Amino acid sequence: EITLEVLSREPEGAFMVRESTSKPGCYALSLRVPREFQPSGIAHYLIMRTNKGYKIK
Repeated sequence: EITLEVLSREPEGAFMVRESTSKPGCYALSLRVPREFQPSGIAHYLIMRTNKGYKIK
């Protein structure tokens, strides 16, 4: 996945927001994190629209 390729070269704290491939109408937040937190070094979060705005899951 291009997100993993790009973020793996970036420092911890770097992130990307993109349209979700698994949940149409939602967004995905991908964040470069320490490998102690996530073995791949990348954590993914779903950004969902609600009637009050957005929430991160």
